[in-house]
Amino acid sequence: MSFEDLVTRLADAARAAFTEVRREHPGESFYCFGLYTDAFAAYVLPTCNRRVGRDVDAGPPVNLWTINAG
Repeated sequence: MSFEDLVTRLADAARAAFTEVRREHPGESFYCFGLYTDAFAAYVLPTCNRRVGRDVDAGPPVNLWTINAG
């Protein structure tokens, strides 16, 4: 697989994951979408955070998307 293919696949998978979480939580407001990995790039996982409530301190972010890579 070329680097360009990898980038395309990662972007497509991330887009699909973030679209799915927005579809599953239509009334929620998200402020962060991202990808994370380890130092060896053994995996790439999507994550997102939402703000709960309106004009209130919601406390720590809530991760709504988790993938078990194991």
